[in-house]
This record gives sequence, C-alpha cells and structure tokens, in this order.
Amino acid sequence: MTMRTVSETIGTQAKGIIFTAKDGNTHRVKPLNLALMGQFEKWLESRALKAVIQHKDTFGASFQEAISAVSSDIIAGRYAFGGPDCQRALQSVPGMIALTCLMLDIDEIRAKYLIQNEAEALKIVMDQVILESMPRTEGNGESGKVETT
Repeated sequence: MTMRTVSETIGTQAKGIIFTAKDGNTHRVKPLNLALMGQFEKWLESRALKAVIQHKDTFGASFQEAISAVSSDIIAGRYAFGGPDCQRALQSVPGMIALTCLMLDIDEIRAKYLIQNEAEALKIVMDQVILESMPRTEGNGESGKVETT
C-alpha cells in the first residue's frame, strides 16, 4: 500500500490554490506539507511554554517543574500535528490564525482580517488544499482529514 499526497504527485514545487479576497488581494494557499505542519507544531510548543512563563509568579517554587512538564510533553509529541491538542488548537481562533499565516504566508494582522471578513470562502479553499495535501491510499481514494473549523 503506497501513500502519496497530491503535492508529491504533482511535484514538490506545487503552487497551491489562489484565494482572491473581496478587497482584491490575492493569496496563494500553500499545500500543507511536513514543513508547514512542523511550523504549526513549533507554534503550539512555544505557546505552551509562553503560557507557563507568563504565569511564572503563579507557579512560584514549582515554576521549574511546570517548564519541565511542558518540555516533557514536547519530547513525547503531545503537540504533534493531527493529535488531540493540535485538533483543539485548529478549532480555536489563535490556531486558525496561525495556520492561515503559515498556509498563505501572511502576517497575523492580515490573517485576522481574512478570518473575520471572509471566513467561509477562506475555509472552503483551505479545506480543499488540506484535503489535497493529505496522504491518499492508492486504490481506495481515501485521504486523511484535518478539522479546521
């Protein structure tokens, strides 16, 4: 059983899909590849570490234990793309913004604008790109699924 993605099938330089916003700006929605998934995982990991650091005073003497716990979670793959924590993050506004930034190669301000003003149209395009990026099993046409809503 061979696993392939559309990105692999059409080559590593797959261009993605063009999304034209109502304001006339166009954005190329990049395929969701391992590099982008890794960047999203890094975003999740840094977010977890920042949360502990921001509440350093609350933890008091157990601050180092809290940092160690997050570090252990990172090593154990808790924030792996497709896992439960990732799925929850993708359903949150900050997670949607982060994934939009990565897939459209835009800054957070533009991502927020698009999500606030064009969520439905953007979701359709991103879902299509994600669907086409996920592995397909030859012979049965099944592909992986990532919830983005």
